[in-house]
Amino acid sequence: MSSPLPTTTESAAKYFHARVFKPAEGIFLFHPRALERLVAEHLEPWADSGPIPSLGYHVMSSKDFLSALEYENPEALVVIEGLALPEYVILLPIPLDLHLDHEGFVSLLREYWARRFEGEIARAWQLARDRDSDRADFGPERLRALIGEIALDEVRDVLARDGVLPRGLDDTLVCRAFVALVMRLRYFSPGVRGYFFPAIHDWRALDAWIRDSGLDLPPPSLDGPLPALLESSRPDPDCGHPTRLIRLPSGFPYARSDADLEIYRSAQTSSTKPDTRLSENEPAADQGPWPQNGFQIQDGLTKRCVAAFQSEPQSKEPIRLGWLLDPLLSLVAVALEPLLKLFVRQRHPGLSQLARTLAQALYPPLFILAIRRARHAEQSERLAESIAHLAVARRRLLAMTAAGIAASNQLLWLIDQRQRHAEQSLADRLAVQCTLNPGMSRELKALIQRLGDAVLDQHWSAIDLCRDLELVLIERRTTYYQIEPIAWLRARARVPLRRILPFQSRLKALRLLDSLQNRLERLGWPLEEVERFSRPLHALSKRITEQLERQLRPRLQRALEEAGFSPGNHREEVAFNKLLHELLDVIEHRRHLKFTDVRDIVARNLLRLPDLTLAEWRTGDRLARFDRCAERALPGLYRPGEIYITGLQRLGAPLFGTPQGRLLLRHLILPVGLSFLILKTLDILIGILPTLEATFHLASLWLILGLGGVINALAYTRTGRLGVRAFLRALWWTLRLLLFDGLRRLLRWPPIKRILETELIRGLERNLLRPFLSGTLLMLPIIGLASLIQGGLIDLNLSMAALTLVLGVLIRNTPGGRRLFDDLVSAGGQFLRRLNQTLVIGLIQELMLFFKEVTRRFQQILHRIEERMSHRLGESWLELAFKGLLMPVWRALEWVIQFYVTVLVEPQINPIKHFPLVTIAHKLMLPFLPLITSIMSDMLEPILPKWIALPFVTLTILLLPGLAGFLVWELKENWKLYAANHAGAPNAVDVKPGLYAVRREHLTWVPIEPAIVGSHGETLRGMLRRGFHSGTLPKSFDRLRCVMRRQIEQAIETPQRLHEAQRHLNEIKRTLGRFCDRELAYALRRRCQDPNCNLSSVWTRRPRLATASFELTLDLRLKPPHERARIALQLCLYLREPDLHLKVSLQGDGDALGALCREHIREDIRVFGARAGATQVTMDLG
Repeated sequence: MSSPLPTTTESAAKYFHARVFKPAEGIFLFHPRALERLVAEHLEPWADSGPIPSLGYHVMSSKDFLSALEYENPEALVVIEGLALPEYVILLPIPLDLHLDHEGFVSLLREYWARRFEGEIARAWQLARDRDSDRADFGPERLRALIGEIALDEVRDVLARDGVLPRGLDDTLVCRAFVALVMRLRYFSPGVRGYFFPAIHDWRALDAWIRDSGLDLPPPSLDGPLPALLESSRPDPDCGHPTRLIRLPSGFPYARSDADLEIYRSAQTSSTKPDTRLSENEPAADQGPWPQNGFQIQDGLTKRCVAAFQSEPQSKEPIRLGWLLDPLLSLVAVALEPLLKLFVRQRHPGLSQLARTLAQALYPPLFILAIRRARHAEQSERLAESIAHLAVARRRLLAMTAAGIAASNQLLWLIDQRQRHAEQSLADRLAVQCTLNPGMSRELKALIQRLGDAVLDQHWSAIDLCRDLELVLIERRTTYYQIEPIAWLRARARVPLRRILPFQSRLKALRLLDSLQNRLERLGWPLEEVERFSRPLHALSKRITEQLERQLRPRLQRALEEAGFSPGNHREEVAFNKLLHELLDVIEHRRHLKFTDVRDIVARNLLRLPDLTLAEWRTGDRLARFDRCAERALPGLYRPGEIYITGLQRLGAPLFGTPQGRLLLRHLILPVGLSFLILKTLDILIGILPTLEATFHLASLWLILGLGGVINALAYTRTGRLGVRAFLRALWWTLRLLLFDGLRRLLRWPPIKRILETELIRGLERNLLRPFLSGTLLMLPIIGLASLIQGGLIDLNLSMAALTLVLGVLIRNTPGGRRLFDDLVSAGGQFLRRLNQTLVIGLIQELMLFFKEVTRRFQQILHRIEERMSHRLGESWLELAFKGLLMPVWRALEWVIQFYVTVLVEPQINPIKHFPLVTIAHKLMLPFLPLITSIMSDMLEPILPKWIALPFVTLTILLLPGLAGFLVWELKENWKLYAANHAGAPNAVDVKPGLYAVRREHLTWVPIEPAIVGSHGETLRGMLRRGFHSGTLPKSFDRLRCVMRRQIEQAIETPQRLHEAQRHLNEIKRTLGRFCDRELAYALRRRCQDPNCNLSSVWTRRPRLATASFELTLDLRLKPPHERARIALQLCLYLREPDLHLKVSLQGDGDALGALCREHIREDIRVFGARAGATQVTMDLG
């Protein structure tokens, strides 16, 4: 710094004020709470402005500033009124924490330099608009025309979300704040602004507009001279140059039009280092498998070591004790190598000499042993093991040199050549078997070489990755099977005893690649290397997945068609394709498929189950038939439904899938059950409260039936629904009027406002009312503590009121008191926000995700154990017999574990399911527990010994109430299976909705409902709209901006956080691309099969995401004679509350499509809009 660094908090505060606080230039510092009050006073004319966030700066006119300061701080007003203030002033918040270290203090000054520069830009913009009166050319309307309405909505959202501006302000202030933030980002972190506002396409046009407005600043640079406005706002010369390059996400198109990226390109070009490779004079790595006899040898030791590289001639003499040599040498290596290394480093001459003598005797045979093992491993095609042994040989050769043994450099060269040869062979075999392109083959070879180098550095986790890569190669050549003696005996030997599992090898290879990817990220390599070497792993996984999908698709499609899910029209063909691909997605994600997965996917598909018939109830509906077909078609991959799940679905089918069952459920079971649940919950809550003593029980029969009748009337009559809706709306508006709007409007009513602005009322408010309220807030904890000590409420008298008023005057009307009060309020507000985010919102979200992840992981563990028990061709007879004996035991044990965890344990420990269902089940089952215990004990007594049966029965009784939670959640999912239970189902006869029989032919009339898009059950609106369980897309951009802001403010790169944010956005991009491809592009591809339609093929491009919108383009190819025509169908989906908009435009020669084809496209877009949940659809098809 230009002066000594402050060493205490007080001196740091004074130094900071001296550098930043410039009242003559209109730069003021205020406590964040005081700044919030000044901003609220300034923005009071904007009635729709929301709460004031923690602003980084604020610009206001001097007149408004002095007016607000008159009430906030009259002492400071006396001093400031004597200054010649500029027309507009900039208010900055005082930092609550001052860093005393040099780096932290400079970073703080740089942050306030950026804030002041942002404020100076906003002030210069405002002065130019006031001077030139050109708001039409440089106002919000021109900005809207330049960047578009969608981008302007994004600007409002980002500015409010990041605390730059309060919500609800005029677009003029939004435009000013946006220009200031863009200029700040441009000069302090160029290239970043495209990721803050991804909906803006043309940054060059925006820069030209800002330049024409009067802010004609030179473009940013790394070492060029600073603009005058930027130089004058710098608080200290040691802050350096403002431009700092941070790490940017890769693979996104948001900053392609940003001219500031040239700074990045020039910086990357200057920092690029030449690639260090082997010199051209070094021998190539493919000199043959091992050295030939003509290799030149220098001495006897080198001769023996080189001979180890050569293949051993087969001797006709019998080998007597040679087979003991390798194991003995291995034991010696394990026992003595660490001791030898330790003794060699000792300074004691006797120990050092002894160690050297032992090393000279032991290391040569140990080196030869490692080379021989590497050669045998390579001959046996165990390439990863060969690489590991070569690394051991290299380390022992270097130890020989350290022990004084003259080793030839030829040996090091031979080891390097053999290692490169093994790495090349492993990479080539993987590339050939998975058909990688040449570019990915080179990347895979580079990955294996990098792992080999890490093995040489004794990073043993790298050799595990090499072994896993080799296992991928081995698994692709392995055939698995199961032995099914029961099915063989039942068929009287007419079916094979051995059942081949055709998908198991590829599934295991994919699991290995998933594990490889996760462990690669934990190796500690730089992020650039992790991203680079992840690409060949992704390519391998993609190739194997494509091969598996080609193998699975016909079997899965045939199983669906045999079960009755065959499509009958164009809409059903699209739905069938989506059903098939969603099942394949589950297999790709989890590496197995379960009955419950199929049930959940069918429940949200158009091909839902029609109403149940008597024949289907006897033999099984479509879901049951698919369960049987999939078990035969997908052996080892599909897990049939357990009896307690399929049986529950079959028992509930008459209740959910017939008109009579729905009538009984709607008007008797649900109302009575809900009323019982409500009344019993109230009973339990009253019993928990210690101050209330219930003299009666609410859950009586007549109260339950009466409340059930009321629920029936409110839910199933038009008058009841309207009455409930009107009551809730009236209650909401009444509370809002009384607590917020009414009071605010009353205070802003001109007569009342004139009275409140009189000197008498303002004086009473400042010196009596507000101090008394502030003092009361501080006295409440003291009164509560005194009452707790006394054992009752203390007496409140006039002296306590006077003390409260004096305390309030001290904290409201003195500078020190105001600072103390503001600090307490800020700390309390920050604590409450963290408590709310952590314990309320965060805890519930984390609990739900935790239990979902635990259940998924548990299912995967059980599935992997079953895979381990699978037989494979070529295994030994001992392994075959062991697995054959253990498999029946494991099947029975797995069924018991699965039942207990899914049905009894998970509803007990999951608080979302536990209360109130499991709690009430505990109360209801309490009288029956002795009877259930005796029955279970009698049943298990002949089977299990008493010391096992008694704990088993006890555990079962304790967990049995969890059955209630399981039943309710499973029945809820089974309810969704039937088309008649969804909103807007077709009414085939003139009766009330839901009480008619829905057959297969009626499914064509089903109105289109929004599709489930996200992995957590969100619709497209839910992905774009912020909420408790929604807003996946805007929250992902919030996370990305947060990571980038942290890099900018702290000047510390966080590659892992950036990689995680980028991964979230890429996953959303994939999800939205799949949705559009399956819902619209596939529908258009089906139209291509119509000979009267000119469409030939449809290709889907990658979507471009923004904060609350996304764009996607479909490339349409036509049949001859219009095959040269290039037509693009551009889709834009964006949320503008309360509507979700879909805008479609056709680019190209639309006349070549023809009228029929254009009508087909229009119909498919209409269906797609309904599936997307769009309420406003705009089509321009020419």
